[in-house]
Amino acid sequence: MNYRSKPSKLILPNQDGLSRRRFLSQTAAVGALASSGLLLNPGKALANTPKKGGVLRMGLVGGATTDTLDPLQYLGTVHASQVFNCIFDKLTNVAPGGKIVPMLAESWDTNDDASVWKFALRKGVTFHDGSAFTAKDVAYSMKRAAGEDNTRPGAKAAAQAVTNIIVENDHSIVFELNGPRFDFDTEVSEQGLYMIKEGATDFANPIGTGPYSLVSFEPGVRAKVKKYAGFWSEDEGHFDEVELINMADAASRSNAVRNGDVDVIDRPDVATASRLRAVPGIEFAVATGGQHYTTPMRVNGSPLDNNDVRMAIKFGVKRQEFVDKVLGGFGAPGNDTPINSSYAYFNDSLEQRVYDPDKAMHHWKKSGLDASSGLTLTSSDGAFSGAVSGAQLIQASMASAGIDIKVKTVPGDGYWSDVWRVVPWCFCYWNGAATIGNQLSYYTSDNAYNDTAFQSETFDKLVADAAVQKDQALRAELYGEAQKILHEEGGTVTLAFASFVQAGSSKLGHGEVGALAPADDHALARRWWWAES
Repeated sequence: MNYRSKPSKLILPNQDGLSRRRFLSQTAAVGALASSGLLLNPGKALANTPKKGGVLRMGLVGGATTDTLDPLQYLGTVHASQVFNCIFDKLTNVAPGGKIVPMLAESWDTNDDASVWKFALRKGVTFHDGSAFTAKDVAYSMKRAAGEDNTRPGAKAAAQAVTNIIVENDHSIVFELNGPRFDFDTEVSEQGLYMIKEGATDFANPIGTGPYSLVSFEPGVRAKVKKYAGFWSEDEGHFDEVELINMADAASRSNAVRNGDVDVIDRPDVATASRLRAVPGIEFAVATGGQHYTTPMRVNGSPLDNNDVRMAIKFGVKRQEFVDKVLGGFGAPGNDTPINSSYAYFNDSLEQRVYDPDKAMHHWKKSGLDASSGLTLTSSDGAFSGAVSGAQLIQASMASAGIDIKVKTVPGDGYWSDVWRVVPWCFCYWNGAATIGNQLSYYTSDNAYNDTAFQSETFDKLVADAAVQKDQALRAELYGEAQKILHEEGGTVTLAFASFVQAGSSKLGHGEVGALAPADDHALARRWWWAES
């Protein structure tokens, strides 16, 4: 079979791996944070040599009593995701900076049209029970991930693209796909596409190949893991033990790290961030990427099935106010698509939508609704810290445009199962995806995570065609048109793109912080270490 070498980095249109726009935007963001005194000195972090040992206590958001450690039920919320990444590994991984790097696969090749991929697996890897990791485990993991009960769309799509698996030997496996997939090595790095032991079905006590084995897991409360002595790498998994505590309230997390009850937190209370940073012994680490905050409107029922109602809302929100007051300035206004300049193929021709009360009322009147329609925005700090405040801001800005909406506040526990993708209008946040195709696919008609119920055959075809298009100019055109459809017709108000903020002990060391997901790409416990005792 004729294979071509696949470089282990993202393929970007400019061939340099970083567009000028992305470089300038990220440089500006980091510069602003540095001038504010809130950015951890990157030179200090990068200069540290990892040290082994010690216990890390983490205060994280996003846990729920419905959480499970079955990869098929992976949601991407912060608390459970960090536990997943302590226990499990993937074939490849997206390293900080966007580079695709080996994980359980040491190398890989593909044929000319990227329809067949061959992965050489790392030797000497063992599961936490001491059994050897082999290609049979990979085959089982991929087949299981392709099942209809997989709730993680990106992982499911990558697995379902595989039409045949050839186990050549214990350390070589070939995937034959249903067509060209030039980013398949990136797709198998999807969070949730973890490699599990052949035949595994018990995830109350899961075993993986990751740096830590599970000690205990109380869904929505806390988890504890301990170092696995047989872990295959010396570059990760530096702590002896890690305790991961769910803390839904931002002020409670900030107080916990301030008082020394935990060593590091994600998403500190932005309202008091400057005061927290002034506490001796606490430093901030900030990463800017594709995380964004939204209010999804389900378009499969009245009145949100009317695009004029949706456009009235899109013109009736104050995005910069959300950035300033909810995110504490750690972000930038969104533009009603899930894509910003951190992605290749970003469509920068879309006009930035800003608060315009006249346009909001124009569309509202055109929809035929009364000003007091009874439209309700459901909110909870279980969605994200500040969502309740965000709802009040939206209610006020819509009122200023002459439109009355109601706000309903609900408890945090069960939010992701009972509210999101259930009620007509609520709040959500999204982490960045490894590729623009993965991120846009969440709004395709048959995607389980399509929280707006948006249906468009044209959009679906654009996303599908772009994914298999080798010509980068044509791929950019297809992805650009898909973004335009979401901007003009979609059911999502993208309020803002937010920075990932971690606050922790100045005695902790780390390298470059990942910007795809919170808490160092859900891998803080793997990547960080105690630089000082």
